[in-house]
Amino acid sequence: MTSRTTWTRFSPWAGALAICASLPCATAFGQANPGLPPPAHLPRFIWECEVGSGASAEACGVWSWQGASYSATWSIGAMGQLNVTSGEHSEISVHRQDTSGSLAGLDATYTAKWDGSRFSDGKMTFTFRGAPNTGVWRAAPLVTPVVHTLLGTVQTITQDEIYGVGRRPAPYYNWYSADLTGYAIYSSHFEGAANLTVVEDFRVRGEQPMKPGERRVLSLHAKTLAPNYEGGAKYPAGSAIAAIYADGTTFGDPKVLAAMIGFRRSMLAALTGIGNTLCQLGGPQATVDEVQAALGKQQSAEDSRSPSDKEARAVANDYVNRSLHARGQRSASEAIKRTRDRLEELRSGLADPVKSNGGQPAIPAAAPLSCHLS
Repeated sequence: MTSRTTWTRFSPWAGALAICASLPCATAFGQANPGLPPPAHLPRFIWECEVGSGASAEACGVWSWQGASYSATWSIGAMGQLNVTSGEHSEISVHRQDTSGSLAGLDATYTAKWDGSRFSDGKMTFTFRGAPNTGVWRAAPLVTPVVHTLLGTVQTITQDEIYGVGRRPAPYYNWYSADLTGYAIYSSHFEGAANLTVVEDFRVRGEQPMKPGERRVLSLHAKTLAPNYEGGAKYPAGSAIAAIYADGTTFGDPKVLAAMIGFRRSMLAALTGIGNTLCQLGGPQATVDEVQAALGKQQSAEDSRSPSDKEARAVANDYVNRSLHARGQRSASEAIKRTRDRLEELRSGLADPVKSNGGQPAIPAAAPLSCHLS
């Protein structure tokens, strides 16, 4: 995949979230053994909110297909298994049982209209602690288990009108059982473009991934990609359209995932070359200026040989240059050694065990650098 990558200070968009239209929601670059797809073309992930009669607030959560049924966790701490008893294109019926969580013992039946891309007219009946009740529910199919807090709303106004002038957007949640290391969203009318992909990759920046259940605001350091999506895909603005997890699992648009993984692979290769140069020049008499000059020449030569990797190489070199000049370092040798150590940590994260469609590693393992700087 060829694409334009630009690092930018990100100004978010206005948009509703994560409803997959013409593409099946289970499309993935390298899912870790996701099992059989859900019946009747139901989505692999569903964002669902419900409220019982007499309740004052909704409980929301993600239904995640686990090969034979949906597993779900809700914002109130409820945990249930949901078996699809009828999944025709015109309707859906689901039986829920909670054996643990805050509503252990609950037994419920959900019904709704289902047209192949959206749910409507959701009704539920349930029994909890011997007391029957009814309620309503709403849901939206998800491409990934990364969810924005405004999911389900319809946005037709500007960002400032939604969030207030100068405010940052509501956060995204990781609703999967593994650490989220990177994700991409679909942005509409950002920086004058009709649409763009905005990538938030914690491995690229050497940051900690998002734990299961954690929420985090999209950073101002996200990078943008020119749009290049799987044929027929239609994503509402703000959709989380690709996600990569620390255990190698991926979900979402195959072309976006390929771009994210390709950027990691290119950056890993650049860091390996930089690390080897640090090992060669990082003796006790080396100066930061000498090392930086050598890295600049190396970058220019590699850019000429492989221009397609230029953006990832620039990010790698920028990271190293900032580390070489970080405050609090007492000598050049200390700055070079700390930079080498930080570079190794960054390489290790970039080499997460992401799998290809064939089940093979999509990113090579990062063998440790051979030198030991003192």
